[in-house]
Amino acid sequence: MGLIQTLIPVLKNKDEDLQSKILWAIIYIIRVRIREIKEGEQHPFLTPLTNDGTISQLIQIIKDGDEQPAQILAYLYKALALPFEIEKVVIEKLKRFPSNFEELALLAECKDNHNQILAKEFENQLFEYESDSLSSLRLILNILKFGTNENKIKISNAIKDKVEKLAFQNDKNKIEEEEEYLDKEEKEEIKLKAKGPQHKPTQSAQSSPLQVSSKVVTQPLRHLFLIMKFNPLPN
Repeated sequence: MGLIQTLIPVLKNKDEDLQSKILWAIIYIIRVRIREIKEGEQHPFLTPLTNDGTISQLIQIIKDGDEQPAQILAYLYKALALPFEIEKVVIEKLKRFPSNFEELALLAECKDNHNQILAKEFENQLFEYESDSLSSLRLILNILKFGTNENKIKISNAIKDKVEKLAFQNDKNKIEEEEEYLDKEEKEEIKLKAKGPQHKPTQSAQSSPLQVSSKVVTQPLRHLFLIMKFNPLPN
């Protein structure tokens, strides 16, 4: 962690290429620990980096007009309310890029961040790109899990049709993939029979990687769909 304290001052360097490299180095160090932290738990680096003044330096960089530390602060403030003076800047920075929805999902583990996340009708921008569906799902599920009834209703109304459409499309894709897989399996069986009983089915004939990949998005989509269907929100 001492490396982070060493690198933070370099972010003030005017060399943009150097800034970018330092930024990603810090993000990598902080992000690695996220995998070990459970939902609702805080990042273990936050307290020591607060005590030694590193967080204050990051906040000051933001206040000086440089938004680069936004991702770093999002990881460090996982499941916590962002400081008021940087809340809007950090969250608006993350909202501009779908690739940063992962960080928004971490902040969404604290309901105090939800109003700023959903500001400017941000809920209507979710699921705009299929490639970002999984990170959008994490963000939505955290708002539905930790949010106020008002925000739950807001996001549910905005995404209901999109979720149903995505769930249907993923089920359709899965069926098509399975049909393709079965066709390949049948062809493999014919080939094996032609070669004789000494040949055993190959690994590729026994399992389909496509089936695994389809579950990655389909299962959380179904989970979200069921939450919205069988747990109606209050009016």
